[in-house]
Amino acid sequence: MSRREAADIETLERGEVLRAGTGRHGKAWGQVLGRTGGSVVSAHHLSVAFGGSDRTPEPSLMCTRARGTNAVVRRSFRPAPFRDDAAMPIYLALGDSISIDDYAGVRGGGAASQLARKLGVDLVDLTRDGNTTQGVLADLARAPASADVVTLTAGGNDLLGGESPRAILRRLDQITQRLQPLGGRTVVNTVYDPSDGDNAIGRRELGLSRLATVELRRRLNALNGGIAKLACERGLLLADLERLCHGHGLASDEPWFVQVIEPNLAAATAIAEHWHELLTS
Repeated sequence: MSRREAADIETLERGEVLRAGTGRHGKAWGQVLGRTGGSVVSAHHLSVAFGGSDRTPEPSLMCTRARGTNAVVRRSFRPAPFRDDAAMPIYLALGDSISIDDYAGVRGGGAASQLARKLGVDLVDLTRDGNTTQGVLADLARAPASADVVTLTAGGNDLLGGESPRAILRRLDQITQRLQPLGGRTVVNTVYDPSDGDNAIGRRELGLSRLATVELRRRLNALNGGIAKLACERGLLLADLERLCHGHGLASDEPWFVQVIEPNLAAATAIAEHWHELLTS
């Protein structure tokens, strides 16, 4: 028995952290809420508990079993050390330039790339500059059959293109429904506001009239409110990027944007850190 294996067994016996096999996904770490004297729950036991021997629980599930009881557990994504023969968890990134590397100034500096490194997962990157919700629906044809983590950044380009919030939200709902069979935890995002709520900046940078600027803000508020509602109804994780980025607009001392609407390295870093916190807390 190696020193590492002995340490793992000692940890398991204390009931502090429990590792459960998850089939093709390798191993997922489980954090027990409290000292339970927990015992290892095998992938077989979990699949039976979830309705049959052919099913395995989602890789984000953290499991323990106290003596004679079912312990309360917290669900989050915590990648474990992987053997050479174990498949890496998959992270699917969907959406627009909020996620891409292009405007960060360094290769691998985009939010999706940074999150993939933080989680230690294989990144399937289907994001692209200028993408819309309609584009994401088309991109799903190239998505993997399953994923452990999904991030979705879409809706801002639709909004700038004149789409109504209702139409955008309808497509976002379709996207999230199609993501459900993948089995992973999904993070949906509100659309940030590089003007920090200042209509004068919006008018100047976008070349809009006063009335058009007011209307754009109304539609932005409606869209972000709808995204938050969608996340709640679908049981998705919500990253409120409008709130996260507020105070770092174009006129701030520390702007997070280039070319008016694109996230720089500071913005991408903050977004990736926020996603990571949501997925691991």
